[in-house]
Amino acid sequence: MNRQKLVSQIRRYVPYNEQEEADKALILNWIEKNDDAFLRDNVVAHMTASAWVVDKDRSKVLMVYHNIYHSWSWLGGHADGETDLLAVAIREVKEEAGISDVRPVSEEIFSLESLTVDGHVKKGRYVSSHLHLNVTYLLEADSEEQVSVKADENSGAAVLGAPLNHDFCTISLSDLLTPWDKIEKRLVAAAEGDFVIALYNPSSHKRKDYLMRACDILLRAIEPERPCGYVENIGREGTSYTVCTLGELRSAQVNMFTTVFIGNEGTQIIDGKLVTRRGYQIE
Repeated sequence: MNRQKLVSQIRRYVPYNEQEEADKALILNWIEKNDDAFLRDNVVAHMTASAWVVDKDRSKVLMVYHNIYHSWSWLGGHADGETDLLAVAIREVKEEAGISDVRPVSEEIFSLESLTVDGHVKKGRYVSSHLHLNVTYLLEADSEEQVSVKADENSGAAVLGAPLNHDFCTISLSDLLTPWDKIEKRLVAAAEGDFVIALYNPSSHKRKDYLMRACDILLRAIEPERPCGYVENIGREGTSYTVCTLGELRSAQVNMFTTVFIGNEGTQIIDGKLVTRRGYQIE
């Protein structure tokens, strides 16, 4: 797809809401006025492509823990001069997840967004704050294909071993935007549903006991011997991990740069690593 065909595709896209309507106008204007809109050389804003990746049944979605944003996110990356952004999205999914069986559900645009990127250090060089003018597509992949980690960008669970199976949930323990009573309901539901649970924002200077409170809630439904673990400074210098039980996790000292994993009924500690069975026989 050349530049003009992409512009035509963006023009055809019907915005879902006011945000997309504004971002659509911004993206079209930026492409029209900047020859280097598809290159990182444009340090103010440049084009990127992302993908929501679902399985054949549309019951699962593939996400990664992004080291720059310190959160779980979709997959994607820079255009780097390429104007076929669907091809970019497919390439990035294959590279970031290490899978090969990836195909578009539709070749049409799924969403448009202008994403702010805070200043950060990458490969030893400081990158100033800028915008990603992003086009997102909907892709499909085989949920049985083994995924892998692109360690310079995405990590976390792989440091512990293989704690995440085909069904898991992520819950933030920060009550800055979400009331604690709602967080508690989510923890209860996840425990009763036997999900592997990934907790982020587990602690801060003002929330030092929140992980302990979360463990107390989980212990109402989960045995204290349940295998767990946590990773500190994911993707940063000084990355470390600890494998423990839920009972031991309750007194763990963690910080806002820690991601916590609570296993389900099938999770085991094998050779010092956290492993959640996916229905296969472990010998």
